[in-house]
Amino acid sequence: MNESVRALLATTCLRVAADSFVLVRLPAAVDVTLLGQLDQAVANGFFSLTRAGDETSLFVPEAAWARLASSWPAAKVERGWRLITLQQTVALDVAGYLAPLAQALAASRVPVLVISAFSTDHLAVQEQDLPAALDALQQVIEVARKEQLGLSAI
Repeated sequence: MNESVRALLATTCLRVAADSFVLVRLPAAVDVTLLGQLDQAVANGFFSLTRAGDETSLFVPEAAWARLASSWPAAKVERGWRLITLQQTVALDVAGYLAPLAQALAASRVPVLVISAFSTDHLAVQEQDLPAALDALQQVIEVARKEQLGLSAI
């Protein structure tokens, strides 16, 4: 890992959202009313909406989905997701920041969904995998911190 990635990882903090989330598959042709519904159901909280090809995916707090579900009876819903925010601003030209984190999760056999915003990344894991995910991620951060301090041989 290069020095700039190491420095970013060494100062990364993990924040776990208190809410449980759902991943929802909606038809591709959802109309703009969904955005208004989300704005009301989520208020200032986290949600992610992605349209790709023939589907629209929504990652939203379970409580918010409960308020929306009746409007979308054909939706496919996967429950029990937790959101880990990587509290670190990562410039768009940085390569390799997520790689050691994803590798650690893979080595721990933790499936992950990556949700990237303009300057912040979020990882979604299943509730039962949250402790293992946090442990794996924290280990990567601790190694980076020790290497930053020149303590990698300890």
